[in-house]
Amino acid sequence: MRISRNKYLAGSGLLQIHSNLCLLYIFIVENYHLRLYMKFRLGIVITFFMITALGCNQEEEKAAVFPQRIGLVNDYENLFSDTEEAMLDSLVKDFKARTAVDLVIVTLDSAMASLDKFNSYTLQLSKHWEVGQKDKKNGILIGISSTFQRVRINRGLGVNGLKDVEVKMILDDYMFPELRKGNYFEGTRIAIKELDKALD
Repeated sequence: MRISRNKYLAGSGLLQIHSNLCLLYIFIVENYHLRLYMKFRLGIVITFFMITALGCNQEEEKAAVFPQRIGLVNDYENLFSDTEEAMLDSLVKDFKARTAVDLVIVTLDSAMASLDKFNSYTLQLSKHWEVGQKDKKNGILIGISSTFQRVRINRGLGVNGLKDVEVKMILDDYMFPELRKGNYFEGTRIAIKELDKALD
C-alpha cells in the first residue's frame, strides 16, 4: 500500500507533538516533586534554626546570675556614699508612699552583666527580684552602670500614668546630663523626683 507524502508528514508531526507533550509532562512532574522536596528541606532548616535559637535563649537565661537583693538601693558598683545611699533610700520610701508604686535602684558592674546584655539583664533582674506586687505588676527598676555608661528604667505593665515617652524624657533631659558629669547621686535623685511628677 502506498502512503502519500502528506499523510506521512502529518503522522510524523503528530508523533513529534505527542513526544513533546510527554517530555513537558515529565518536566512538570519532576519539577513539582523537586519543589516539594526543596520546601521540605527548607522547612527542616527553619525548624532547626528556631530550635537552636530557643535553646540559646534558654541557655542565656540559665547562665544569668542574679545578686541577692539588699534593699531599695542596691549599690554593687559603689557609686554612692553611705549618706547618699541613705538619702536615696528615704526618697524611694516616700515615692512609694505617694504613688503606691514599688521602686528599686541597682548599680551593676561588668561581673554581673555585659554591655550588649545590659538592658535584657536589668529586665530579668526586675522579674527575679519581683519588683512590684505580683498581681499588679506595679514596679520600677532603675539600673545604672558606670562601667558600661548605661542607664535603664524598667517599668511594669501595671504602672499606670507613666508612658514610654516620659521615661525617655527623664533619661535624656535629667539623668544623662548628670551622669555624664559623674554625678550619679544627683542624676538618680532627679530621676526619682521626675518619676514622682509623672505619676502624680
